[in-house]
Amino acid sequence: MDDDELVAAVAARHAGTATGGRWDAAAEILPLTSVLFSREIDADAYELRTIMAGIGTLLAHTDVATVPLFSVGDPSVPEEHRPLAASGPPEADIFALALDRPERTVWALTGTLRCRLRILTLIAAGYLLRRLASAAPGEHRNLLRRLAWLTDARVSDPVELLTQVAGSRDPLLRMGNRGKTGAPADTGPWPFSGWAQWPATERITLAGRVSAVRAHRRTTFVDLTWDGRTAQLSMEAAVGGNIRAGDLLAVSGSTGRTRTGADTVFVEEVQRHRPSHTGGARRPVGADRSAVELSDLLARLRPALAAERFLEAITPILTTSSFGGASRPFSTWSAATSETAYLRVTTELALLGLVANGWSRCYEIGPSFRNEGLRGDALKEFLMLEAYAVDVDLPEMADVVITLVGEVLEEPLKAEHVDFDVIFQRLSGVSTADVSGVQQLAKRLAPATAERTADPDVLVRRLWRGTYRHQLGEGLIVVRDIPGSGSPFIAGRGRSADRLWLYLDSLEIAEISRNELDPATLHERLEQALARDPYAVHRDYREVLDVFANGIPPCVGLGLGLGRLASVRTSRREASGLGR
Repeated sequence: MDDDELVAAVAARHAGTATGGRWDAAAEILPLTSVLFSREIDADAYELRTIMAGIGTLLAHTDVATVPLFSVGDPSVPEEHRPLAASGPPEADIFALALDRPERTVWALTGTLRCRLRILTLIAAGYLLRRLASAAPGEHRNLLRRLAWLTDARVSDPVELLTQVAGSRDPLLRMGNRGKTGAPADTGPWPFSGWAQWPATERITLAGRVSAVRAHRRTTFVDLTWDGRTAQLSMEAAVGGNIRAGDLLAVSGSTGRTRTGADTVFVEEVQRHRPSHTGGARRPVGADRSAVELSDLLARLRPALAAERFLEAITPILTTSSFGGASRPFSTWSAATSETAYLRVTTELALLGLVANGWSRCYEIGPSFRNEGLRGDALKEFLMLEAYAVDVDLPEMADVVITLVGEVLEEPLKAEHVDFDVIFQRLSGVSTADVSGVQQLAKRLAPATAERTADPDVLVRRLWRGTYRHQLGEGLIVVRDIPGSGSPFIAGRGRSADRLWLYLDSLEIAEISRNELDPATLHERLEQALARDPYAVHRDYREVLDVFANGIPPCVGLGLGLGRLASVRTSRREASGLGR
């Protein structure tokens, strides 16, 4: 165990002996804020309100038990950094010790002592307020900026807070120096324009990021990538041996072909080289290419939507409550309004509000957020197209979606329309009406679900999602008469619900549905959903019911996963030899 870990372990032992008292944060912090209103402190009213509102919010969450503080009697901690009292929250030890020890102590301390971010932030604010009282006039502005940053809810991690405020010998210098180390002497524009000539010129200068390195005894081959394009570089081993995946390079050389016929830059000079500190380990493979593919998809999708008379909307990402889905939301704290805010799960309610106010056809393309476990390649943040129309029925909206997907794929599409029960029996060999057969199939392919329930509709849905939808094959398939429960907002129940699933090359890309319009029915369904919702504390459907109570015309909605559509498009282009 090194010195830092030893200090952390000793501090943790002290923190483990509770005295039974309470830490009076308000009595300790509020008197210090009087310095903010001193004549010597040059601060505008907005800045002072921001700092005081942040401190007030923090104080509302400080019912903390006190423990003996290790750093009070630690002779290696300078006297000006020691806590004022012999006991207090464990975070006081963490902060005092971090002020005067190497930065890696921060990691040891926050890994050993349980650290509550709000308490640590208050302690740091108290430290800065004490410095402000005795600081020279030239330091006031710097200290005020740090206080505003600290109390404005911009930090989500204790290590980040400590390394920003207290991670160096001068706790207030680190923020101003972030990112300034390791910059190249030549800060002029990088030669990205050479990609327009690649590979049709005899000599070339290219810049980009290294995506792959293949080292041989005398030669190293490097894949240089930028803006969706890749060039192979050939370097002498002495030069290429220092190159790693993730590095940023600018190179010059002659162009030609290797013995295998691959277009190659034979590098003569590496003009600039910014090494990757992670060796490329944290860089998502192919992330740049995915962005190019998605950008191209959206460039085709928006004109196609405009041709179908849909107007694009932009609605808030942060909401005052979570609604529109059963998924667990991400939450944050709004310092300005002193309330919890949520990243939206869906744009459904916002778009329905536009429909209620006279928009016949509207859509939004934007991120939705689901704070739940990941399955496969699914992301907690994903790009969705949600759209509503009041002048079409369910089959007409399906035709619109088929047209849109055809525009994106650059080929006309014909869809197969099929009942769920028919396609399930075709793939599984078991009729959904054969309850015993479905249960036996579930015991073999979905045993965990079969142990929990014998409901044939639940088992059929689990078998479909876990096994049979992946066997649909290529092409576009529209599935109707779907069993099981759906969203409370969809008109009808079970197989009679007005909804369709769209699959493209065995991947579910969209759901189309007609909205339930009766507020009383919707209220009943939402109450039933909340009764079994593990995250019901976050839900507030009063705004939803208000929108419906004021009257929404009959409308059909669409949810289309753009990441999945882009994935299918990429796979099809690669299979046809059109990939980049």
